[in-house]
Amino acid sequence: APAAAAQEARGALAALQEAFVQVAQAAKPSVVNIATTQRPRPREGRRPPPSSPFPRNNPFRDFFGEDFFERFFGEQMQRERHSLGSGVIVDKRGYILTNNHVIEQADQIEVRLSDRRKFQATVVGKDPKTDVAVIKIDASGDLPTATLGDSSKIRIGEWAIAIGNPFGLDQ
Repeated sequence: APAAAAQEARGALAALQEAFVQVAQAAKPSVVNIATTQRPRPREGRRPPPSSPFPRNNPFRDFFGEDFFERFFGEQMQRERHSLGSGVIVDKRGYILTNNHVIEQADQIEVRLSDRRKFQATVVGKDPKTDVAVIKIDASGDLPTATLGDSSKIRIGEWAIAIGNPFGLDQ
């Protein structure tokens, strides 16, 4: 009897694993990679920020001129910032659900689909409090979409699957 119970448990676990695999495969075409670029913001005034490694009384600053270190090192410290995230297509017209922190300070948003096509996206809406954002791409034809569930029917203790492509590693 113990061997039969163990065999039944292995069968149940295999069925559960297969269900997870099927859900992931069904969702995969709608999962996107999001790459953002944030350009440096112009500094206000000509004084270095309080955290500057070059104090006001620095003799090199005085010798080379007021703006030398700020121009040379300040520009290097103020490079474009790039970040990666993930999202899911929720509407065949190109609406994508993602996290607000992925796009919140982005000047440029590039979306890569599972078929490797790339698109520029625009922000449609965002809510920092819930960390949710919607972006949109313009693509010809219908796009694959994820089937969303009804969160009001979720019970505490139910399993969840997180599927994403935040590092561009093809899911």
